[in-house]
Amino acid sequence: MTKFGGLKRLLGLKENKFWDIYFKIHKHMSVIRVVSIISLTLLIISMVLFARIEIMPNPQFQQFTQGKTANAYFLSFYWVITTLTTVGYGDIAPVTMQGRLVGILVMILGISFVSLFISQITSRVVAANLGSMFGVAAAKKRIDLIICGWNPTAEATLNELKGGNMEIVLIDKENINEIAKANNALFLMGDPTKPEVLEKANVKHAKNLVLALDEDSDVLLATHVIRELNPYINLIVKINNHEHVELAKRAGADHVVSPSSIGGRLLSIVADEPHVVEWVTDATTSKRGISLVEYDVNPDSPYAGKTIGQIRKEMAGKAKILGVETATGFERIPSDDIRVEAGAKIIAIVKAHKGIKTEGCNKQA
Repeated sequence: MTKFGGLKRLLGLKENKFWDIYFKIHKHMSVIRVVSIISLTLLIISMVLFARIEIMPNPQFQQFTQGKTANAYFLSFYWVITTLTTVGYGDIAPVTMQGRLVGILVMILGISFVSLFISQITSRVVAANLGSMFGVAAAKKRIDLIICGWNPTAEATLNELKGGNMEIVLIDKENINEIAKANNALFLMGDPTKPEVLEKANVKHAKNLVLALDEDSDVLLATHVIRELNPYINLIVKINNHEHVELAKRAGADHVVSPSSIGGRLLSIVADEPHVVEWVTDATTSKRGISLVEYDVNPDSPYAGKTIGQIRKEMAGKAKILGVETATGFERIPSDDIRVEAGAKIIAIVKAHKGIKTEGCNKQA
């Protein structure tokens, strides 16, 4: 169970295990990193080969190594560094054909590795000083969440999710760089309906995206564009007019939230049922001390095979079960005799400071 509330549940609902594995690997393994690892591996192999081919058999270096293998590898390391940096003192040089072939490999690797190293430092300095300032720096990392549009809804979303180990990108037509910095997020200024802007945000390798644009027409257009760029992304959209909800789903949205519909419903009952409105507000805001949670009951879960009545007793004083989804469908306020098998989902409301068993459970709202 994570510590986040609200929208965090939506960000975990998309069932695509292949995409989740791909995302986890590629979030921390960029092309630059792969090239760097390969180059370093080849350099280490070259160092070992040079020590065995040139230094150990050569009587000229016996006075330096004194027959010690460790010293031979140190001299080989010294030769690799002088070759990479193009210093080339000449005190150690290959004399055999095999040694010269190793030398050629080190020279080629040196040109590519040093050039890559310098370019990465330069690009990072430029991006840090200019790109971030004007909102034009492209996202290089694999992104956990992209938020398109800045308004009270987007702000509430960010407040619910910030604080964890998440890579977040904010996109808006206006400059909100200071807001992004304050929330440890990357800011890109541009139109979220434009493919080039979304590509700068690395949408092709992002896991989740929230569309919180003010106009429904922009949301529908952006949904089409995003789905073409990344068919696997978990796409959550904000729709103002409830009549457009089905259009958004057909356009490719995974989850559609209509704040106006929700707010209108709450406003219509607040006069007669104020405590209901207060309860809903508290339950959907993690900072209020209670949270709605969704538990996936896995085979190793402590709740698998038990009845709702038994689970209620185990959760007594810690959580209240509101519903359960089984193979037969979703049951609101389920009766005690319903048996929960592996694969079911339990919806409950939990006090934030109360711990409940979380084995086999991985989602929270």
